[in-house]
Amino acid sequence: MHTLAKVLSQTASQGFFPWLRKVPFINWYMNIEAGKRSARATKELFSQKIEQHEKTLNAKNVRDFIDMYLLEMKAKNSKNQDTTLSLDRLVGSVADLFGAGTITVKIQLLWCVYVMAAFPDIQKRVQKEIESQFGPERKPEFRDAKLLPYTSAVILEITRWKTIVPIPFLRYTTKDTTVRGFNIPKGTTVMENLYHAHHDPKLWSNPKTFMPERFLSEDGQKVIKSPNLMPFSVGKRACPGDVLANMEVFLYFVSMLQKFDITFPPGFKPTFSAKFTVAYILDPFKVLLTPRNS
Repeated sequence: MHTLAKVLSQTASQGFFPWLRKVPFINWYMNIEAGKRSARATKELFSQKIEQHEKTLNAKNVRDFIDMYLLEMKAKNSKNQDTTLSLDRLVGSVADLFGAGTITVKIQLLWCVYVMAAFPDIQKRVQKEIESQFGPERKPEFRDAKLLPYTSAVILEITRWKTIVPIPFLRYTTKDTTVRGFNIPKGTTVMENLYHAHHDPKLWSNPKTFMPERFLSEDGQKVIKSPNLMPFSVGKRACPGDVLANMEVFLYFVSMLQKFDITFPPGFKPTFSAKFTVAYILDPFKVLLTPRNS
């Protein structure tokens, strides 16, 4: 999956500039074959899992998304109803859930780790808030987010400051439209620049500055979410996994800072060096995780 994600990142430019596909040796340079092999291996893995679910399917014991999809597909087929549900589409859906639900969360968590190491004073304030609510031992739950306004604001600010998916999947217009005086015909490929939206000085004060307080009420006791924060895109085609992703990031982040101090190796100076690809990916880095309350 990670190899496939790497190749997709390398080839993302072809979605914006289709003529790149005609450049000699471009497939070799971007290692397209490795991506194809990874795609085949990924499809085979999910196909096997789906086959196992088919063999053990029980309508009285629905275990997960795959079971629900298979039951709905069988119900449609038994009534000879038109449906877009199919095994091929199920494989694609599972791959989407797995890929989007793991890789992007991993990237955001790496940014969280890096930012905490880069801003030790903010890290200490987050840890102090966590300790004040449930100490060093109780495991955090997602419902604890309302008890940790500063911690939640830090996560939101990392999400804004280092927009994980700067340009989401391409869209196209379903009818003729006009945007700021520009005529856009039906069928035109369009893209959203979420990075710009999150760094527009008309929408954010000092947008290049990391400032969690921008998401807090004046007394610091309540999280104020801005409508200008849209890391999962907007509209009907917004990412459907936003709740799950937010929950995962919160739980991992809080659990990590509850148990560890995060620092860079001696002498290291943070540069925040990263690459714009399909996602905004940090360059490899090292940190020290020192157990707390030992």
